[in-house]
Amino acid sequence: MNPDNSKEFGRLVDEATSIVHLTHVNPDADGTGSALAMHRWLVGRGRPSRVLLTEAPTRALSFLHEEGELEVGDGSELDESTLVIVYDVSNPARLGCFQEAVTAHRGKAVLFDHHDASGTDDSWLCFVDEGAGATSQVVYELFESLGVEVDERLAVPLYVALIADTGSFNYGKTTPRTHEIAGHLLAAGVDPLAIHGLMEGRHPLEGLRVAGEVLGKMEQDAEDSRIAFAQLSASQVARAGRGGLDSLHLVNYTIAIDGVVAGVLMSEVSEDLTRLSFRSKGDVSVVETARELGGGGHRNAAGASFPGTPDQARGPVLSTLRRHIQSQLGSPEKS
Repeated sequence: MNPDNSKEFGRLVDEATSIVHLTHVNPDADGTGSALAMHRWLVGRGRPSRVLLTEAPTRALSFLHEEGELEVGDGSELDESTLVIVYDVSNPARLGCFQEAVTAHRGKAVLFDHHDASGTDDSWLCFVDEGAGATSQVVYELFESLGVEVDERLAVPLYVALIADTGSFNYGKTTPRTHEIAGHLLAAGVDPLAIHGLMEGRHPLEGLRVAGEVLGKMEQDAEDSRIAFAQLSASQVARAGRGGLDSLHLVNYTIAIDGVVAGVLMSEVSEDLTRLSFRSKGDVSVVETARELGGGGHRNAAGASFPGTPDQARGPVLSTLRRHIQSQLGSPEKS
């Protein structure tokens, strides 16, 4: 961690008259947890801090925040006096309704990320470590650099973010440092059994039934069996209920098939929007596919959107994914 950048961050938050924390659309545990930990630290120092999301937090993360800590915004809350802090966003398009306001923002801005952030505005103060397992790991490194005492209120959202974005320490960016930080968070008061129970043991029955339907129709690509895909309709999401279905976990099953190295879940948001979630194994990368489709992410987990239904997305999305997989692994063997 660059000590000059840490010092500059301290100056910015001390001078700010308004601080707003933002993350990407479909807010996940890493972006939300990282923002929440920073927000709590700043509030504890008497700073004017707010966490704004593009949509209400999911049921799966309901245990993580207290009433009023997370708000839904649209970008109108930002002005030149606002210090904007963005988490886990490598592509401005992933900011959703905040994109226009952030792009036009002429005030101070900070980025915490663990993706390729080469396209970030040069005027931003950036804390980016592509080798980190999660954005929360980068936030923890700053806290350590500033000498912040990470107590349980900060440690819980950081730990939830860390285990979510490392797949419970199963993804390629998990390093000895990742585990070392996890150990510090446990020492600060995190109960890992309780956290995993809250994250994994509270699925509603209808959500599991819908998951079964999706998995029952999952397929391997007819042209390249190393690729698997699944589709989730808006009606299925509605049946499962708000937060009743963890699509970010559901996509992991696409690469649980023997011989499959990359998968995609196409989730219908509306008639003209499908959310794409990509996963891959080992050294196989899906981030180039996501970027070509207007999204981003990292090697083994990435996301994008498609302007249409899952049925309309399937052909072009699989064609793009197929091309990128074959560029890495060569043509599939003919059966």
